[in-house]
Amino acid sequence: MQLGIKHQYVSRWRKDVSGTLTKNQLKHNAIQRAGELFDLSPIETEALANSAGLSLHSLSNADGSNGFVAYFNGLLDKYQGKIKELCELACVSERMFRYIRKGEHIRKEPLVALLLTMGVCINIMQNCLKKAGYVLSRSIPTDTVVLWLIENEPKMRAYNPVNFTNEILYSLGLPLLMTRTKTDNS
Repeated sequence: MQLGIKHQYVSRWRKDVSGTLTKNQLKHNAIQRAGELFDLSPIETEALANSAGLSLHSLSNADGSNGFVAYFNGLLDKYQGKIKELCELACVSERMFRYIRKGEHIRKEPLVALLLTMGVCINIMQNCLKKAGYVLSRSIPTDTVVLWLIENEPKMRAYNPVNFTNEILYSLGLPLLMTRTKTDNS
């Protein structure tokens, strides 16, 4: 309770660290308060956030935007395909895509799926995720698989990277990246 967080939120977060049931702002606030409570440096506090798959980097500006919209739209300008095809390949609804493009209701999973489909390198992906308040963390199993595939699986780019990643995640019993259908066995 010293962190100013209700017990129900902590237990919900413990059950599903990467889930959306717990508000991201609450997670960010908890990490910042923990940093203050334990007298952590800003670098140590960011490392604590990173281990939870989050980044406090996005909160550094007063408005919290930190240039995500401009950065993401700049990546989209470089993308060679059509937006509708991008959404289909990433298994992200066009509505969710519009939200992300405006910087509203940004969730980690659809953003990762879009960035994977766009074929950006890991540094650009992590930078974009940081601007949105996230990171791919080696302490989260799904993130670890995504990182490993990006770094070690060149044939992933030849196929649909989201489907390829989801097949691996499914075989490991981990949560899948964006799926609109109940079964992806087709």
